[in-house]
Amino acid sequence: MIKDFEAERCDCNVLHEDVVKKVKLKMPQYTDMNDLAELFKIFGDTTRINILSALFEEEMCVCDIACNTVNSLDTIFNDISTETSYYNC
Repeated sequence: MIKDFEAERCDCNVLHEDVVKKVKLKMPQYTDMNDLAELFKIFGDTTRINILSALFEEEMCVCDIACNTVNSLDTIFNDISTETSYYNC
């Protein structure tokens, strides 16, 4: 049975300036966060995860990757356009 969940809320109306300032100083730059978000996009697709898993085992030809991941060559070429650890035979 799923219970209704009520999120805890902060009822104070005081801005904790010291905490906000401290955290703000330690936050990464926007460009760094954008680059990190782009990196995480790679992991958002099972085909790309399969490709990366295969490439962690051994450097492979695109044809071999396609066979190993049961995808067409076009799909593999599209998915590895951001990868550099492959070679075309």
